[in-house]
Amino acid sequence: MFLVLSFFVELFFFLIDTFFIELILSQNVSRTYRINRTVTFEQEFYSDSKKKDVKRSINLNLKRSDNNALDMDLLILIGRKEGVTANVKFGKNEDSNKLLVNFCLPTKLLKSGDDKNVYYYYELKNRQSVNIRFSQMSFDVLSTPLKINLADGKQRFTTGPNLGVLTGRSWGKTQFTHRSHVGNIQIDKKQTFGFYSGVSKVNFNFTNPANAQENAELVLFSPGLGYLLSYQRFNFGATLGLDFALGKNSSNWDFQGSSWIGVNLGYTLFSF
Repeated sequence: MFLVLSFFVELFFFLIDTFFIELILSQNVSRTYRINRTVTFEQEFYSDSKKKDVKRSINLNLKRSDNNALDMDLLILIGRKEGVTANVKFGKNEDSNKLLVNFCLPTKLLKSGDDKNVYYYYELKNRQSVNIRFSQMSFDVLSTPLKINLADGKQRFTTGPNLGVLTGRSWGKTQFTHRSHVGNIQIDKKQTFGFYSGVSKVNFNFTNPANAQENAELVLFSPGLGYLLSYQRFNFGATLGLDFALGKNSSNWDFQGSSWIGVNLGYTLFSF
């Protein structure tokens, strides 16, 4: 088992060194959207006063599948700034123009006696878009191809694989666009802030007590904080923290316990 794991780690490093790319794996946990009065779409119209086409934001009306009016308690919750959390996705086939909303409703609304087949939705026209905000827990496995250590006036620049995990909270918005004949699209923009924990290798020379030069290669543990900006699968961010070499002769490393800052620029290969 250990040999198999070692093989995949070495393969990961080889891909980064060979193709100069940052590999990012991402897990998005429990994404919830906020449904409130800010759910709007932009409509273009001609302004006589400005003599040109201008855009204005119009509230998008939430509907029920049975065509009944919305429950007053639900209207009150949606009217608040914090809104109501929900899962959101496009419908399929003949409902592809509907943005289905599955509310995480309070218990008192769940007991309202509605038919279980009743659902809520926004209806979009062709090429109409709506932006809805979301939040989620995120787990990102990433590398830091450029890293700078600072210690007692010394600097150390490192390129190559610096594998780490960023665990934190993401905030962003999804733009849902209905396209009648070519398929719906949704575009995510988000920012993630969290705790970073990295592992890599360090190789250095030092002078032993016998005044002879020795070489050491140790595992490097790098805890810290990280921030990522993401547009779809493209990512840009920064990480910072402290470096700790582990093992015999770690105290002889000049940058033991030093602060560092890293740059992350890459592409999310897949989410899981």
